[in-house]
Amino acid sequence: MFNLYIFISLVLVAGCSSSSYAHKNNVCQFPTEPVVILEKDDNLLQYWEYDDRALEHKTNFQNLKFLKTYKKKVRAKVKDLSQKTLRSRSYHEEKAGDQQNMRVVEPLVNSVRKINCQEALLLNLQGSRVDLIVTPTEFIAFELIKGTKTRLVYFTSNIKLK
Repeated sequence: MFNLYIFISLVLVAGCSSSSYAHKNNVCQFPTEPVVILEKDDNLLQYWEYDDRALEHKTNFQNLKFLKTYKKKVRAKVKDLSQKTLRSRSYHEEKAGDQQNMRVVEPLVNSVRKINCQEALLLNLQGSRVDLIVTPTEFIAFELIKGTKTRLVYFTSNIKLK
């Protein structure tokens, strides 16, 4: 199952732009500070509120340090990053493992797109909390939209496995 997490995360991260000449207005960052609802032990529940178009067209991910580090680590471990090889390798790794994950991922493989700013911010946040190479992890995030305002809610409970 761990290798599937690497595969899914890599597919998302592989689309990150790294152009250093991008204009400051193009920088992918949360437009507001989070409102923390719960922060206890390894649990974190927070949200951001912003204009619904605030993250649209943001493609400069240079300030997302975890994503840059993660891409380097994955590239060091996985030599062939082609879609076909990653899909085949993930299927092989999961063959004796969590087949339900494969059933979920398989229909989506041909529709994989580049990661967007909001996804990159959330993955960067989770990766800054837990080493995604060493520790499989999950988080939940969802958008609530009303008129032109978006509330992005994020929850994680990073329970350390022993």
